[in-house]
Amino acid sequence: VATHKDVPNRVFLGTRQGLFISNDGGANWAHVERGPSDMSVKAIAIDPRDPELVLLGTNQFVFRSTNGGRTWVRRGGGLPVGDFTSIVINPTNPEEVMVAEYSRGGIYRSTDRGYFWDRIDSELPSNRVWTLTFDPFDRDRIYAGSFSSGVYVLTIQRGAMSGSR
Repeated sequence: VATHKDVPNRVFLGTRQGLFISNDGGANWAHVERGPSDMSVKAIAIDPRDPELVLLGTNQFVFRSTNGGRTWVRRGGGLPVGDFTSIVINPTNPEEVMVAEYSRGGIYRSTDRGYFWDRIDSELPSNRVWTLTFDPFDRDRIYAGSFSSGVYVLTIQRGAMSGSR
């Protein structure tokens, strides 16, 4: 479930049957028929500065909308087909987006609001990550919850990432 402070009545709900959107605070729901239809939606992120930019992680792809969910584009640009369990947008730098891919493993970073991606988790003992979050006090630190090895504290460096448990 996700919403944005500037558009509080627009609510996104990810389910096993796809994405549903309400534009009246949850009184009525519409199933999204194009884009992420019939895919399990596992993660939703909305740009903190732009409520029209929405990213979805599904059990196959990452989708991007620049018009508040009316239309969707499947993102590639360095991302594999996979199971995307977490998407986070850096609250202090919305150009930076991270996604976690669970089935094969990997953390991917975009520095252009989700157009192109680079894998950045080469030093983690377990790369099967369930969840990600940015440290609210340090824009270069991210926490990654893995499937079997606990939580990692990752420091983002230009073009790389180092981690510790």
